Amino acid sequence: WYLADPEGYAFFSAGMDCIRMGTPTTIVPGTERMYPESVIDSITLNGHTNNLKSSQSNRTNPKFSFCEANLHLALGENYFDFWQAMTASRLKEWGFNTVANWSDIKLAQKYHIPFTLTLGNYPTTEQLLFRDLPDVYSPEFEKQSQIFGETLGPWISEPLVIGYFMANEPKWGFGAFNLAAEMLEDNPGTYSRKALASWLAAQYQNNVNNLRLAWEMPEIKFEDLVNQCYRRLNEKNPAIEKDLWDFSRLLARRYAELPAKALKVVAPQILNLGLRFAWISSDLVYEMTDYMDVFSLNCYQMIPEVETVKEVTRRSGLPCMIGEYHFGALDRGLWGNGLQGVANQAERAKAYRQYFEQCAAHPDIVGCHYFQLYDQPVMGRFDGENWQIGFIDERQRPHPEIVEAAQQSHEAMYRIRSGKQSPVTEKANVVTRIAF
Repeated sequence: WYLADPEGYAFFSAGMDCIRMGTPTTIVPGTERMYPESVIDSITLNGHTNNLKSSQSNRTNPKFSFCEANLHLALGENYFDFWQAMTASRLKEWGFNTVANWSDIKLAQKYHIPFTLTLGNYPTTEQLLFRDLPDVYSPEFEKQSQIFGETLGPWISEPLVIGYFMANEPKWGFGAFNLAAEMLEDNPGTYSRKALASWLAAQYQNNVNNLRLAWEMPEIKFEDLVNQCYRRLNEKNPAIEKDLWDFSRLLARRYAELPAKALKVVAPQILNLGLRFAWISSDLVYEMTDYMDVFSLNCYQMIPEVETVKEVTRRSGLPCMIGEYHFGALDRGLWGNGLQGVANQAERAKAYRQYFEQCAAHPDIVGCHYFQLYDQPVMGRFDGENWQIGFIDERQRPHPEIVEAAQQSHEAMYRIRSGKQSPVTEKANVVTRIAF
């Protein structure tokens, strides 16, 4: 598999996530004494704080970007333009050809670097079925899907767009959950419950006695599935488990189908890069692949999960893109080494080369995107992450070891992909991760 650029040339996406001016740290109430007074009053550093509200925990607290403040202090009022130029130059020098998720798209356009789109506000409903799973059979979800599709309008004629990610790591996919059974724990009266009752009626020839016999529930009625709540109903017998699992497939399918179709109506020529699953938690992820062009997966391992990728492509008929991976160490200033820890910066360099070159060599992988450009702030981002995982620290100093490794791998990636050069085999020294 290959991606193709607008002129028809083969393209492997070597990407970097979070290309923006660092990560703001959240000033949690009670920790103000740990910061310089100038940060707290946000005056001498020109107010590099904000109080943006969000549904995520801790996001209502003030935040401060030391990275942005350092740039402003050093460069004056035009610091942002300088940062864009410097960063674009670095990315090109280091061999990155993709501005990936959660990045400054204007930088990509200004300096002519291909990019992926991060679509926000995935369609949802006021009443959720389980975790972040919307009531996918409701008119509300259908309407929100149409609105979602329209967000692609401004990008129809942009040749630098590689594709779009519909969402990132749906929370209902964090485990092998029987979605229909979870829905029946709560949420009486939803459209998806009504769809379940109708579907079961069709499965059992509109004869409730057939349902009662199969489910070994002599009093149940089809309408009970709309109005009653059941605790772990799928565990009562195999017939219930199968029926609810089969309907879970329909829930998962519709979750992707309506938004994906709406997006394709607006921009049929732009690739749908999928939902960036955290991992393959169950077969439900494959129910959505009919509506994607690429299957995306975040994969925090020392090397990409080769057999998993093969299985994804075999079952979906799609190539795979790695949306996130990283390696961190504790020898340069921070207290966390992320989701894959190695001994030091030299080992980070080995790890990068091994991972990236294995991706380039895998025939079913069309790109991999490193998370992230900057180290995280020592006092943590909104959720506390304070990992040494970046290519650059908050004072704009690159980590030369991993930079050099990336340059070497990126320079060789098409030779590796075509089989003219073998990927490196030297393994990094893995240590215990210090993350969550």
